[in-house]
Amino acid sequence: ESITTTSAQYNPDQVGNDIDYARYASAINQNAYTRNNNQYNDIRLAYSLARGYTGANSNIAVFDSGKNTYHGANVSQMASGTIAPNANVSIYQVADRNGKFYSFNEIGNAIYSAASNGTHIYNFSWSANNMYATQVHSREQFTNITDKNFINALTDATTKNDAIFVWAAGNDYNSQSSALSAAPLVIPELNGHFVNVVAWDDETGALADFSNACGTATMNFCITAPGA
Repeated sequence: ESITTTSAQYNPDQVGNDIDYARYASAINQNAYTRNNNQYNDIRLAYSLARGYTGANSNIAVFDSGKNTYHGANVSQMASGTIAPNANVSIYQVADRNGKFYSFNEIGNAIYSAASNGTHIYNFSWSANNMYATQVHSREQFTNITDKNFINALTDATTKNDAIFVWAAGNDYNSQSSALSAAPLVIPELNGHFVNVVAWDDETGALADFSNACGTATMNFCITAPGA
């Protein structure tokens, strides 16, 4: 069922005035849009769709538990779907169906594989240790809690593909993001190529109660996104 938009709802000055109302209304009345209307409005999605930003020519790699699992399937759908319907999405399995992660060495190999396929955007909707970003103080320490091959894969993709890494802050109800979110703090090559993401609850208008916060360590490269 479509919804009716009015000019009062339409405010191009929020994000620029280079689109017209008709294109905006067409985007916001799609059935797929209305099913998640509040969340999509939070990220001003209709304005992007009206400008023709559909993810075309973008290669997204989702590193998750696989396309045949609930989490893996949902993350890969959200990575494209209504938000970027024309993006190319590939799924790289880094955990089994029970959520047990492969080694960071193996995950590094998966990143190399994605990079060789021309991937621009790398999504990691998980954290894999009990440390937090404020506890990470050096590249050596980060290597010890992950793997040298993993770090080399990240920096190689950055150098060769101008990669952007999108990493979830974690779901530990903590005031700080997980240790993996601290990567740019100790690996300078990742500066400007790494986004830490916390979950926003559109119903409460606040951080989702399960989500870690950006915290003091990652606040300069951290954003919120609908996730409740």
